[in-house]
Amino acid sequence: MPLIELKDLCKGFAQPGAEPLTLLRNLNFSLEDGESIAVVGPSGCGKSTLLNILGTLERPDQGQQFFEGRDVLAMDAPSLGVLRNQRIGFVFQLHHLLPQCTALENVLLPTLAKSSPLGPEEARERAESLLEQVGLSHRLQSLPHTLSGGERQRVALARALIHRPALLLADEPTGALDERNAAQLTELLLELHRVQGMAMVLVTHHPLQAARMGRVCTLEAGVLHS
Repeated sequence: MPLIELKDLCKGFAQPGAEPLTLLRNLNFSLEDGESIAVVGPSGCGKSTLLNILGTLERPDQGQQFFEGRDVLAMDAPSLGVLRNQRIGFVFQLHHLLPQCTALENVLLPTLAKSSPLGPEEARERAESLLEQVGLSHRLQSLPHTLSGGERQRVALARALIHRPALLLADEPTGALDERNAAQLTELLLELHRVQGMAMVLVTHHPLQAARMGRVCTLEAGVLHS
């Protein structure tokens, strides 16, 4: 059974005074446990929309969507919240760290949800271990404004992995970084993907970064081509 399966998925958006914009058209896609995939394509083609649907942040207009065999579109909002919190990790181009919280506190944020399977002590141990893995064991009590761009993205990555997700979704995670930090974060993503054994979908404009994934898919005219 695939980790994720999309069948005949369609998604569009209304445009004032114009025809609706169709981004995804009868799209079919599957992702196996532990697989890594890069999604590439021109700006505005729907890559981020696809990632949001995979992460259950948006609903398609038509089609079927399954996660670990469960019918995602039949799930209610609380169930989807638990799924996102426990099984899916997100890393975006902007880190979205809370400025008033330390690096450690930011990593611990997902464990504050009632659905978190981690108790306070286990959560702290896990967060400290992840920050050590991303090279920030010396920055546990640092606030985001004292961290470099690359360090902030590493904190965001640690936060995404706090619940050992089955799936990591990364939307242009190196887009706001310089070349050196982008290369370092790419290596870190690949290493953590290998060690944690999770599946990963990476949206990127960078061909060399895409080539490091196990499979590259191109989104074009609403259809995903392998």
